[in-house]
Amino acid sequence: KTNIKGIQNAEVTLNGTASSSAIKWVKEIMNLPSGFKVPYALSLSDSHLSWEETGNISFQGSMKIRDGPDIFLDMHKTLKELSIKKFIVKDRASNATLSFENQDEKVNLAFSGILTRKTVDTLITLPDFPGGSIQGNFQAEIQMEKTVRINAQGKLNGEKVVIPWESEGHIKIGKFSLDASAKGIKMETNSLTWGDNSLSLIGNLNSNEKGVIFDVDVSADRLGWNNIKRILAVNYVENKKSDQIWKQTISGIMRLRSKAVTFNHFTVSPLHADISLTGSAVDATITKADVCTIPVSGKLNISRNIMETNFKIASHNQTIEPVVTCLGNKDLITGIFDLKGELSARGKPDTLIQNLDGNIVFNAKDGRIYRYGTIAKIFALLNVTEVFRGKLPDIAQEGFAYQSISLKGKVENGNLLIKEAIIDGSSMEIVFEGNIDLVEKKVNLSMLVAPLKTVDFILRKIPLVRDITGRSLISIPVRVTGDLGNPEVTYHPLSSVGSGLLGIMERTIKLPVTIIHPLISNGDKNRQDTDKN
Repeated sequence: KTNIKGIQNAEVTLNGTASSSAIKWVKEIMNLPSGFKVPYALSLSDSHLSWEETGNISFQGSMKIRDGPDIFLDMHKTLKELSIKKFIVKDRASNATLSFENQDEKVNLAFSGILTRKTVDTLITLPDFPGGSIQGNFQAEIQMEKTVRINAQGKLNGEKVVIPWESEGHIKIGKFSLDASAKGIKMETNSLTWGDNSLSLIGNLNSNEKGVIFDVDVSADRLGWNNIKRILAVNYVENKKSDQIWKQTISGIMRLRSKAVTFNHFTVSPLHADISLTGSAVDATITKADVCTIPVSGKLNISRNIMETNFKIASHNQTIEPVVTCLGNKDLITGIFDLKGELSARGKPDTLIQNLDGNIVFNAKDGRIYRYGTIAKIFALLNVTEVFRGKLPDIAQEGFAYQSISLKGKVENGNLLIKEAIIDGSSMEIVFEGNIDLVEKKVNLSMLVAPLKTVDFILRKIPLVRDITGRSLISIPVRVTGDLGNPEVTYHPLSSVGSGLLGIMERTIKLPVTIIHPLISNGDKNRQDTDKN
């Protein structure tokens, strides 16, 4: 390796055959990307290299790669700009001329001829996607001073094209076409894969004194929102000024039809949306979206980092198993359900849940609950009493059969206020009301539990209870508090049971209700205290 330390500039004329070590040296001082290959032999003729300590580099000359193409290159590079005035590559498969100039506020590019992947493989290293080519005659000028303007002419077609993209993997395009005229650019792209995204698009791109206008239809097999968000964030950091200009001057509409879109651990399948972009504001109308198989529609607006949403939920006669599986709780519950609601929120993206408002109505029927922790804890609490011991079903093995479940709730500032909830089970009736904090994931519920199968047993075995209750139904007050994922279930003081909760139970059972505290043996009480500690 030649040491150029201390040299302020150099002018070198090159003729003859360069060894691979000499080519490596030129690659280093020109700061070429690592993907550029170093041929084992390169012939140069009438070539001139100019190098300055400031980072300015110029090269002009002809080259011949052994067992490869003939090349002519005329380029100039500074720390901020790259200008390829002319690049000609020619062999049996290819004959192409291209140019590229990147200045502060303008980009010019041109291509003519045909360039095959076989030829490209002799110059740079790309992912495996054999058999590709680009051909046509195309020129474009992109101005980015105060607004973005695009002027283009010609046609360009390609297939099996790979575009290097270091931040999130390479872009692979199965087939594309560009047809540019004074009326704009007609675009069509099939089988474009980019990270976790796979899509095709067709549409038009125009520009005027106000900026760039697009009108495209996008169909996708899958889209990964987190992947797209990371890509956009990287680009914004890399060129913040250019990014702001594009945001302010690009507008148009995109009609998206995707078979699946992933958001964190959730999959929306399908997702159909009409997305309108005006400057830095985005408006999306969701016409069809199944979130964990639940149909959702509505509107989304993003402007100046403020997001506003309004969604309607409408599900009818659906099986509940796919929903709970999508939410990460396989084999939890079975049954058929209806769900209706409307939810809206406005605020910064990270505060949307705490600004969530709306209403929700849920009904389910003819199913079993197998592993829901709160129900299991209620059974465990009742099973330690003398009255109910051994008379309740084993929820893990048998499940808790229910005829119906109904819940009416209101969402206010990220809190689900349950006004009335009823679980009508074959062995137990449960009614409850209370609050679930969706932000802190905390729960505070008051319940009345009526173990139906044990009523006759209680009335026969405990005369005092029979005398007190008469023909009314026995119900036990229970409180559920703490972490939503693992709440604490305890007996609720009789004095704290509201008339509203009692009224719900009586309307459901259609009998008077007597609230009691069951007796707990000393051994079971000690065991409860030990479990709490």
